Amino acid sequence: MSETHIIPSTDLYAAHLPSDPETLFGFLSEAVSDALKPANAYEAYLVGQITELDIEILRHRQMSNALIQNELGNEVIVALTGHRLLGSRTPDGLDLRAIHDPKRAEAKSIANDLNSSDPTRVTQAKAQLTEHGVDLALLTARAYQAATGIAAHNDAIERLEVRRRRLHQDFDRMVNARAQAATPVSQ
Repeated sequence: MSETHIIPSTDLYAAHLPSDPETLFGFLSEAVSDALKPANAYEAYLVGQITELDIEILRHRQMSNALIQNELGNEVIVALTGHRLLGSRTPDGLDLRAIHDPKRAEAKSIANDLNSSDPTRVTQAKAQLTEHGVDLALLTARAYQAATGIAAHNDAIERLEVRRRRLHQDFDRMVNARAQAATPVSQ
């Protein structure tokens, strides 16, 4: 994780992966196949299954990170404006102060920069938060805590990784069971 990233980035796993699902599957399928070198149709089938699990794991990581980034943005806005837009209801409806607060535009801009993939924008956003006396570690902790649904993604990732490991073990057993070419003992 780079010094500028707040949330563990899926870029660590997918920096050069295509974003189109069909292209992604083809790219990963080729990469996994090149790495494992299946020798028959069933081994190729297992490689395809491993690839599909890799894609599902990546999707759950991306969704989990998106939830956290969204909550971090909300926490930045709350820290800089003092208003929580969601859940800050009055008997008459939404708290209009939260919507019309002049600090909200700046807070939203800082939140967007903080979640940017541009390291310069992230660094500037961190500096702005520091200038405002905001503890980024505390906001990040609150974002993790408030990210509803993150546990479901983490559980799914764990289950998928276990399935992937088992498929990989099956593949390894098949490779180890392949017939070996006989080598002459003497000539």
